[in-house]
Amino acid sequence: GASLEWCRYISGKLVCGYRNFLTYTVIFYSPTGEVEHTLAFEEGYSIGGFSEEGTSREVVFYYGNYFTPPIVQSLNLDTYTLTLVDQTKVTFSADDFTVNTVTYPSLDGTSVPLTIVSKKGLVLDGSHPTLLKTYGGFGSVHEPSFDPGLVYFLEEGGVFAYAHVRGEGTLGTEWARSGRRGKKTNGINDFIAAAEYLIDEGYTAANHLGITGASHGGLLVGAVLTQRPELFGAAVPVVGVFDMVNFEKYTVGVFHQDEFGSVENPEEEAYLRAYSPYHNVRPGVNYPTTLILTSTHDNRVPPFHSYKFAARLQGNPGQRNPVLLRVEDAAGHNGANSLDGRLFEWADIYSFLLNVLQ
Repeated sequence: GASLEWCRYISGKLVCGYRNFLTYTVIFYSPTGEVEHTLAFEEGYSIGGFSEEGTSREVVFYYGNYFTPPIVQSLNLDTYTLTLVDQTKVTFSADDFTVNTVTYPSLDGTSVPLTIVSKKGLVLDGSHPTLLKTYGGFGSVHEPSFDPGLVYFLEEGGVFAYAHVRGEGTLGTEWARSGRRGKKTNGINDFIAAAEYLIDEGYTAANHLGITGASHGGLLVGAVLTQRPELFGAAVPVVGVFDMVNFEKYTVGVFHQDEFGSVENPEEEAYLRAYSPYHNVRPGVNYPTTLILTSTHDNRVPPFHSYKFAARLQGNPGQRNPVLLRVEDAAGHNGANSLDGRLFEWADIYSFLLNVLQ
């Protein structure tokens, strides 16, 4: 069922947002608790706005998804009539794409949701460049957001899939706890099983499959890359945590022991080392073509993680596939600061993926 995500008092109305996996519903209540109006959004849309500031009889909100730029609307709180405020004009039709959520079995039999985005009428012949993504930690709730680079990837026949692995909060608190500390390998196994599902079901083949993720997602990309390199054609970890043994010794790493555990505890040090990407690069293995992204001023995950991981892969005996390092200058954990910089970043990522995975 749906869970209450937020509640606000706006101009005499109690406005509550409910979420059931990837489906949002917003309900407007009178001060005495009667339901006055319901806004139901299609599955896969993220929403925002609904500010409680001011005394206006209008409330402004927006919604969008992977291939729909945010649509801004105003709702009259007396009549509940909607007015379109703003909608970005695009050169493609959102109707050409479809979003479908399936479940697949992980290594221990747990059913994990996988959201798959593609052009309609996709033929499952194993030929499609496919990008598999996750975040996988800190109880984070996944919010689909518009990405023009992803739209180009889809227009070129690509498939996008997001694995809602254990460690995230999209399925609730227990789901998040089951991917934390000593159970971090559950999320890693879930990510690997998602790749196997996409191959087995005919969406793609190993040489056409790429993986990506940022920050904690970069850690999972590094972990599955080092554990199962034969499953992937390309990897794009972004501002990833790769050295789990030293993470807590720098910047904010010490504050994340609730999520990862601590190397000061011998038992926890053992399981951190067991999946730490930097420590599990095996001599003689030819790892997939990889593009590692970091930023010079990242104080959340220091760039040395990316520098060390890139150097270890590049210097690994037997590494024949290219391993590239892209460093954004004068930027932090969120990457490029300007629109131009962000566009160049997207262009580099998606041109790299399409070049390698075709």
